[in-house]
Amino acid sequence: MPRIAVCLNIADQDKPRFSGENDYLDYCRRCYAEANEQHIARAYDLPLHAVDKIDDEHPPYEDEDYTCQKCWVKLTARDN
Repeated sequence: MPRIAVCLNIADQDKPRFSGENDYLDYCRRCYAEANEQHIARAYDLPLHAVDKIDDEHPPYEDEDYTCQKCWVKLTARDN
């Protein structure tokens, strides 16, 4: 499933106990391709390097109700 990770405490990345606390934004395949990391970073008031497109880590959609961050369509196995 396509998702974008936003590191919420990126300012602490060089500190010894950096947690890497993330907010995960889930997308359908179409909206993921159109997602703009720069706009997301601005919306969170974070630098661009705090936003990462990832396409390998995700929960199974079959067991939960996940929706696309942009179009609000329910995500299913086809989005994996």
